[in-house]
Amino acid sequence: MLFIHAHLMTMEPTPTGFLTIEDGFLLTQDGRIQNLGPMSQCPALSDFPAQEVYDLAGKSVYPGFIDAHCHMGLAEEGLFMPRPEYQDLVGYSWEMNLKHLIGKCPNARILRLGGLDILA
Repeated sequence: MLFIHAHLMTMEPTPTGFLTIEDGFLLTQDGRIQNLGPMSQCPALSDFPAQEVYDLAGKSVYPGFIDAHCHMGLAEEGLFMPRPEYQDLVGYSWEMNLKHLIGKCPNARILRLGGLDILA
Protein backbone atom coordinates (compact mmCIF):
# COMPACT_ATOMS: atom_id res chain seq x y z
CA MET A 1 0.00 0.00 0.00
CA LEU A 2 1.18 3.50 -0.75
CA PHE A 3 0.06 6.44 1.36
CA ILE A 4 0.81 9.81 -0.27
CA HIS A 5 0.78 13.51 0.61
CA ALA A 6 0.81 12.79 4.35
CA HIS A 7 2.40 14.91 7.07
CA LEU A 8 4.87 12.31 8.42
CA MET A 9 6.07 12.62 11.99
CA THR A 10 8.69 9.91 12.41
CA MET A 11 10.31 8.54 15.54
CA GLU A 12 13.78 9.41 14.18
CA PRO A 13 15.36 11.83 16.68
CA THR A 14 16.83 15.16 15.57
CA PRO A 15 18.54 17.84 17.69
CA THR A 16 15.21 19.69 17.97
CA GLY A 17 12.74 16.79 18.27
CA PHE A 18 11.81 14.22 15.66
CA LEU A 19 12.10 14.14 11.88
CA THR A 20 8.97 15.46 10.21
CA ILE A 21 8.16 15.50 6.51
CA GLU A 22 5.46 17.97 5.49
CA ASP A 23 4.42 16.30 2.22
CA GLY A 24 5.54 12.70 2.32
CA PHE A 25 4.83 9.14 1.28
CA LEU A 26 4.73 5.89 3.25
CA LEU A 27 5.10 2.55 1.48
CA THR A 28 4.01 -0.63 3.28
CA GLN A 29 4.06 -4.28 2.30
CA ASP A 30 2.83 -7.26 4.30
CA GLY A 31 2.13 -5.08 7.34
CA ARG A 32 5.62 -3.56 7.46
CA ILE A 33 6.97 -0.14 6.53
CA GLN A 34 9.18 -0.53 3.47
CA ASN A 35 10.04 3.08 2.74
CA LEU A 36 9.07 6.65 3.51
CA GLY A 37 10.24 10.09 2.52
CA PRO A 38 9.28 13.31 0.79
CA MET A 39 6.93 13.14 -2.18
CA SER A 40 9.84 14.14 -4.42
CA GLN A 41 11.27 10.65 -3.75
CA CYS A 42 7.97 8.77 -4.00
CA PRO A 43 7.83 5.71 -6.27
CA ALA A 44 5.84 6.21 -9.46
CA LEU A 45 2.12 6.03 -8.71
CA SER A 46 1.63 4.13 -11.97
CA ASP A 47 3.53 1.21 -10.40
CA PHE A 48 0.64 0.59 -7.96
CA PRO A 49 -2.97 -0.46 -8.47
CA ALA A 50 -5.29 2.48 -7.78
CA GLN A 51 -6.95 0.60 -4.89
CA GLU A 52 -3.58 0.46 -3.07
CA VAL A 53 -2.86 4.22 -3.18
CA TYR A 54 -4.34 6.47 -0.49
CA ASP A 55 -4.12 10.25 -0.58
CA LEU A 56 -3.77 11.45 3.02
CA ALA A 57 -3.50 15.17 2.27
CA GLY A 58 -4.31 17.11 5.42
CA LYS A 59 -3.66 14.16 7.73
CA SER A 60 -0.67 13.32 9.93
CA VAL A 61 0.89 9.86 10.16
CA TYR A 62 3.22 8.64 12.91
CA PRO A 63 5.14 5.73 11.33
CA GLY A 64 7.02 3.72 13.92
CA PHE A 65 5.00 5.08 16.84
CA ILE A 66 3.97 2.34 19.23
CA ASP A 67 0.91 3.01 21.32
CA ALA A 68 1.82 0.82 24.30
CA HIS A 69 -1.22 1.35 26.50
CA CYS A 70 -3.59 -1.41 27.52
CA HIS A 71 -7.20 -1.83 28.56
CA MET A 72 -6.67 -4.52 31.15
CA GLY A 73 -9.89 -5.10 33.03
CA LEU A 74 -12.04 -3.61 30.29
CA ALA A 75 -12.59 -6.84 28.37
CA GLU A 76 -16.17 -6.90 29.62
CA GLU A 77 -16.90 -3.66 27.79
CA GLY A 78 -16.62 -5.45 24.46
CA LEU A 79 -18.81 -8.30 25.69
CA PHE A 80 -21.67 -6.20 27.00
CA MET A 81 -21.48 -3.19 24.70
CA PRO A 82 -20.80 -4.61 21.23
CA ARG A 83 -20.02 -2.12 18.51
CA PRO A 84 -21.29 -3.82 15.34
CA GLU A 85 -19.67 -1.23 13.07
CA TYR A 86 -16.25 -2.62 14.06
CA GLN A 87 -17.04 -6.33 14.34
CA ASP A 88 -15.95 -6.99 10.77
CA LEU A 89 -12.39 -5.73 11.53
CA VAL A 90 -11.40 -8.83 13.51
CA GLY A 91 -8.83 -11.04 11.79
CA TYR A 92 -7.54 -8.55 9.22
CA SER A 93 -4.05 -7.11 9.02
CA TRP A 94 -3.62 -3.52 10.21
CA GLU A 95 -3.40 -2.45 6.56
CA MET A 96 -6.79 -3.99 5.78
CA ASN A 97 -8.25 -2.48 8.96
CA LEU A 98 -6.92 0.95 8.03
CA LYS A 99 -8.35 0.69 4.52
CA HIS A 100 -11.69 -0.29 6.04
CA LEU A 101 -11.68 2.56 8.59
CA ILE A 102 -10.75 5.17 5.99
CA GLY A 103 -13.77 4.04 3.99
CA LYS A 104 -16.12 4.03 7.00
CA CYS A 105 -14.82 7.23 8.61
CA PRO A 106 -13.57 9.51 5.81
CA ASN A 107 -14.00 12.65 7.95
CA ALA A 108 -12.59 11.25 11.19
CA ARG A 109 -10.23 13.51 13.09
CA ILE A 110 -8.27 10.59 14.54
CA LEU A 111 -7.88 7.01 13.31
CA ARG A 112 -5.72 4.73 15.44
CA LEU A 113 -4.81 1.28 14.33
CA GLY A 114 -1.82 -0.88 15.18
CA GLY A 115 1.31 1.24 15.05
CA LEU A 116 -0.16 3.84 12.70
CA ASP A 117 -2.02 6.93 13.86
CA ILE A 118 -3.66 9.24 11.34
CA LEU A 119 -4.84 12.65 12.54
CA ALA A 120 -6.84 15.18 10.59
